[in-house]
Amino acid sequence: MTVKEFLRSVREQDRLLRVYEQELEDLRRRAYNISSPKLGDKIQSNHLATLDEIVDKLDSQIERVNAAWDELIDKRDQAKTLIDKVDDESARCVLYRYYILIQTWEQIAVDMNYTIRRIYQLHGQALKNLEEDFTKFHYISL
Repeated sequence: MTVKEFLRSVREQDRLLRVYEQELEDLRRRAYNISSPKLGDKIQSNHLATLDEIVDKLDSQIERVNAAWDELIDKRDQAKTLIDKVDDESARCVLYRYYILIQTWEQIAVDMNYTIRRIYQLHGQALKNLEEDFTKFHYISL
């Protein structure tokens, strides 16, 4: 695994977490929208089964979200340790904003008052400089 692949996995984990959270929100909305039977209505067992199924799915999804958060926090901590090894403050800032704060290249360029080409250059230089350290870091953390 290269340094770029590792750092990219932090962004991918963040995206995955957002998908899991969106699914959890969708399940919660469905659970809130289940209406209770009215007095005098026939009670159908499939209504209760549906509620039980949604509660089970909610519990399962909550566990999935928590596990994804734990993994994201671990990856971010490792990424921060790696990024902190970059000597150039501007390059370190680019890496931090892109991989930890999940900002777009355009946002970073505007916030740092650089051209997007300069952002790409800083990013590339930082990754190149980190590659050797990453190999050592990666083997140590395993």
